[in-house]
Amino acid sequence: WSMEGKKVTEEGVRFRSNIDGKETFLSPERAMEVQMALGSDMCMVLDECLEYPNTEERASESLERTLRWAKRSKDAYAGG
Repeated sequence: WSMEGKKVTEEGVRFRSNIDGKETFLSPERAMEVQMALGSDMCMVLDECLEYPNTEERASESLERTLRWAKRSKDAYAGG
């Protein structure tokens, strides 16, 4: 929603840096990897932020994707 040109899929999010325009792909697993490498005390999972307004159906789909991403993130953290 807040990033122009982003592409959200079940695998993760592809977006362009607002600093240098470089394309980046971030999966739930990669997000955990980066945060652990930075020594984060608290890690955050990817969350699909929807535009507003939206339908209840779309919000439900987004919530389910976020929950799947959270499980993948937890699994990656436990394995890291």
